[in-house]
Amino acid sequence: MSTTRQEIHVDALPVVVYRALLDPEVIAQYRAPDGMRCEVHAFEPWEGGAFRMSLTHEASTGAGKTKAHT
Repeated sequence: MSTTRQEIHVDALPVVVYRALLDPEVIAQYRAPDGMRCEVHAFEPWEGGAFRMSLTHEASTGAGKTKAHT
């Protein structure tokens, strides 16, 4: 299994950010970099919980970490 860390600054009210962190559909929208799509496979939004997702290149030329394009 591989791990990637990313830091971003979000210029929004804390309540808006908190709601976005609790909605897997919203997470799939904002976690995918340009040219990729995100699929959230598991989501446990509680203390000690975790989530698992895949990022897949939209173009077939992108190389993935775990699969050809993912």
